Amino acid sequence: MTSKHITNCPNCFETIKKTSCYENHILKCQRSNELDYNSSPNNKQLYNIIANLVEKYNKLQTEVDGLKKQLYVKNKKLDVLKWLNSNVKPITSFHMYMENIDITIDKLMYIFDENLTTGILRILCEYLEETDAKHSIKCYEQKKNILYVFDGESWCEFSAEEFRKTINHTYSKCLQGFDCYKNRNEEKMKTDAEFQEEYTKKFMKLINTKPSFDTICGRIKNKLYMELKESFASITEFDI
Repeated sequence: MTSKHITNCPNCFETIKKTSCYENHILKCQRSNELDYNSSPNNKQLYNIIANLVEKYNKLQTEVDGLKKQLYVKNKKLDVLKWLNSNVKPITSFHMYMENIDITIDKLMYIFDENLTTGILRILCEYLEETDAKHSIKCYEQKKNILYVFDGESWCEFSAEEFRKTINHTYSKCLQGFDCYKNRNEEKMKTDAEFQEEYTKKFMKLINTKPSFDTICGRIKNKLYMELKESFASITEFDI
């Protein structure tokens, strides 16, 4: 199979797509297009020269614009809260969205299959993705491990204490979901020994808060940041 290698002839600037064709073209072109430097190029040669220069210019301009943007953002102190309050207006507060979270046994399986930290993280990420709650929480690469939430009136930094309350609320919803699961299977609890054993294993995994709950909250926050972070430079377009 003939290999493909798209390039331009240095003599006439014609685009050649195949290596074999390029080699043959060069041999012919060098003989037939040995330009007299005192003569002017023909129209086709001029067109190809200009087209080649324009393409190179556009590529260089794109690279320069990107470098300017990176340099601008790097050297300018970011006021994230000011930008969020000026540009992002969610429908309602993050906490209001979290009040409405509903956790079924299907969601609880994330905890049973993994652990409390990973399970709650997956539950939160899916809930954010499935609802408009994702518009009420933000984080950026330039502000490591800092989360911002909309409180209904303005954006603010998500404090450790408030985040702990959110995780505690989510955990309470997990317990409620598990209680509903128990009530729906009340008869099995009385008659099915295998189900009783499986139920006990699930329950023990749900209430196992080792390491400490504060440690679990810290891990969830760090992992949530990694899941949600954006590049501030990619969305502001110098409007900071």
